[in-house]
Amino acid sequence: MVNSNLKEVNYSDTATLIAAVIAALASFTAVILSNRVSTRVNKLNAEVIEKQRLVSSISTQRIEWINGLRIQFSTFNKKSFEYANIIRRVSQNPDLDLPREDNLLVPEIYYCSDLIYLYLNPLEEWNSNYYEIQKSLLIDFKRGSHNPQTFDYNLYEKQSELLIKYQQIILKAEWKIVKKEIKLGNELDSTETEKIYLEVASKVDLNIYQRIKTNLQNS
Repeated sequence: MVNSNLKEVNYSDTATLIAAVIAALASFTAVILSNRVSTRVNKLNAEVIEKQRLVSSISTQRIEWINGLRIQFSTFNKKSFEYANIIRRVSQNPDLDLPREDNLLVPEIYYCSDLIYLYLNPLEEWNSNYYEIQKSLLIDFKRGSHNPQTFDYNLYEKQSELLIKYQQIILKAEWKIVKKEIKLGNELDSTETEKIYLEVASKVDLNIYQRIKTNLQNS
């Protein structure tokens, strides 16, 4: 009877010990898994935070770039309008000479033009199209300054209107890109960028939209 009781006690102790070992192992495993999950989560959080910080920094720089470009666009438009009207006034009065404003406006117009060129990437289709028109306008101004009677004010108005439409497309598209990048937390690739530009162009001018789309397909 005593031996039987001892065996029962031993069995009971052994079972308790095994249960304790299993519980300890389970607890230890849970701690390890918890630590691994925690480490992975912390790493992912750190990566997300760093990515968001980078995107935020890029977005801030892009916003500054957009605002700077807008200023140069508006300055170029203003100075060009003033100069075009000076040439027209002189062309309508052959006895007049180009006033002194000419000497001040021309360098400012070219300065704005150069800054815009530096702001924009000439390899992008919409920027290339824009600068093509701006360059043509500058050539007409130069020709008109030498011989005001050859200056075509109607042509200037058409070129200026087209120029402003491209400016609208560039600025509006860039704003949409910034907003989307902030929302997504990452930079957009060239395909997504082109899609936004085409979407904006289709709302501003269908002819410009078609030209950009055709050139992109052929490039």
